Amino acid sequence: MAKHYDVVVLGASLGALTTAALLARRSWRVLVVGQGYRSPTYSYKSHVLMRRPFAFLAHRSSVWQSFLAELAQTQLFRRFMIDGRLSYQFVAPSCAVDCAGQLVLPPEVSNRCHDTRRVIVESLTHFGADAAPRAETASRVVESWGESSSYLVAGEAGLRDFLERRITAHGGELRLGESARAIVCKRGEVSAIEIERDPAPIGTRFLVSDLPNARVAALIDPNELAKYPHEKIGRVDADGKRFVMTILAKNEGIPEHFDRELFLASGSSSSDGAVRVHRAPPEAATRANDCVTLVAETILPSDDAPTLACAREHVLGVLERFFPFVEEHYVMIDSPHDARSLWDYRAELPVAVERDWLRAGGGSVYAEPMETQWAVSGEGESVRGLLSNLFNVSRTVMPSLGQEGELAAAWEAAEQITRTDKRREKLWRETLRAPA
Repeated sequence: MAKHYDVVVLGASLGALTTAALLARRSWRVLVVGQGYRSPTYSYKSHVLMRRPFAFLAHRSSVWQSFLAELAQTQLFRRFMIDGRLSYQFVAPSCAVDCAGQLVLPPEVSNRCHDTRRVIVESLTHFGADAAPRAETASRVVESWGESSSYLVAGEAGLRDFLERRITAHGGELRLGESARAIVCKRGEVSAIEIERDPAPIGTRFLVSDLPNARVAALIDPNELAKYPHEKIGRVDADGKRFVMTILAKNEGIPEHFDRELFLASGSSSSDGAVRVHRAPPEAATRANDCVTLVAETILPSDDAPTLACAREHVLGVLERFFPFVEEHYVMIDSPHDARSLWDYRAELPVAVERDWLRAGGGSVYAEPMETQWAVSGEGESVRGLLSNLFNVSRTVMPSLGQEGELAAAWEAAEQITRTDKRREKLWRETLRAPA
């Protein structure tokens, strides 16, 4: 084998990078393989387009605060956060609500529309979690939206940069542009991974993945899985797909009161084509001073061709219903998911730009896969993966908690790996007890 690592992490999600940073801090030799990782942004000309909306809802959670404390980064991370005016806004045909903290409706709104609170809670949990939360977790997701008035200056890219720097600062290695084509197993354990276009396998003692169990199983020889039956706790099934599109519009076309997070409910429930509109921070978005970057997201029932063919029109229809005359101020519209042309409105007549022209700015010629919204039976997938030294930190572990669930899975995986080496565990615990 060309190299051997204590831990190999497949994926570059929030959970994967957090696990890698924790283990690198605890003196484990870590390698992070991107496994299809895509940058949060791509560009066309001077305009930045977003692959997904991002609000760091878990930044006040206990698990994230414990992570910062262990890495001694609490004060530094605070410099990346800005206090905003509102947590989120909700608009429906019958009412509009601005929320600057926890959800408390004015009496006049509650009296006029008895279903308002239910629809708001459905919208927050619909977009804030990766599966429909149970009653006990729904309140936590709603609470995290109420705490989101503070936001990251540089958005998702800034958070990823922060985590990647923590990994490399403690000796970890990043190969985000590469993917594993196979997982090599011996006697029921992962022994190595094979990287695409790399003839020599990379040995590892532990493997951490942010892929669902079904996708991990596709990388393992089925005969090996059959020889060593594994206990699989819980089950997740696809329940929808998150369709995202970027809308660049001139400042004068956007209502002045629109802050950062807006939920548009066109029906009586969040499942009736509701749309989340995220206003990207200027530092993370387009470099054009006269434009606003809106990242719109809706959840489709499937990713089949007929559904995707009308997804853009559905999102724009909802937006134009609540933003009068915004269609007169479009600058550029695109989605990475439908393989349709970018729409450029800068000329007198709109121009359809073929996707080949987006390749230079990091865009894809073909449709990129959408993130899955899950339906959970039981408890979700276990942190312990399909093999004894394989760990799962994907969104399928605690999907009803969203980002906080990812961080909790990452912390648990790092804890279980740390406990397998008594010397490292003792050193780590002594370090935590040492005075600053």
